[in-house]
Amino acid sequence: MLWKNPYCRVFYRLSLPSLAWVVLVLAGCVSPHRTSFEPEQPPTTRPPARKIEPLIETPKLMREDYRQPRDGTRQKFYWEGEEAEWRIHFPASRYAHAGFRFYYPLNLRENLDRYALVFEMKPAAMAKYLWVGLVDGSEDERLVMVEYPLANDPGAQQGLEWGEFRIPLSAFGKEGERLSDDNPDGLRTEKAAFDWQDVQDIRFVVYGGKRPNRAIAIKHLRFDMTGKKKGLLK
Repeated sequence: MLWKNPYCRVFYRLSLPSLAWVVLVLAGCVSPHRTSFEPEQPPTTRPPARKIEPLIETPKLMREDYRQPRDGTRQKFYWEGEEAEWRIHFPASRYAHAGFRFYYPLNLRENLDRYALVFEMKPAAMAKYLWVGLVDGSEDERLVMVEYPLANDPGAQQGLEWGEFRIPLSAFGKEGERLSDDNPDGLRTEKAAFDWQDVQDIRFVVYGGKRPNRAIAIKHLRFDMTGKKKGLLK
């Protein structure tokens, strides 16, 4: 009998599971094994950001805050009614930054040429020492940051009172610097494309050199494509 033939018994044991798997595939119960020749699925596209995206109006908009160096940089957020304020005190010299990560990443790519980063800062005269940076959430080995010197803002105001800053996002450019834990002092390292579809945090940065030992306050911080004076969502 065939069953007594050892070769037939091996064929029988191997064929039945394979045959059952083929039947399940044809019935739609299981999916065939992926191979290296199958095309990868495209990444999920994040919906475009709203016309106005407030960034500090409520703690629910934030995931976590950070600062560097921790022993010389202080920051705190204050909320009272509909008003929110972000206060930062940098050391009087050396590199430092302070920022926070958004609770939800923002896709600003669709209307990049129409958006501006808008905020009020006090004292406005501190603008000459500050840069503002945006960081993406790239899944590459290191995140990428684009930044802009506030001293270049044509609307920058002087004095010790509040001044409004309105920076077109196009001024940040489409290429930034990779961030690295190996360069905690903000040294420029490697250029890379910035992912405007996945903007995940914002920071204010000071580089080396002497500057006034003075805290700054920021309010009405938002991405805005409406041109409104305050631009807050109601």
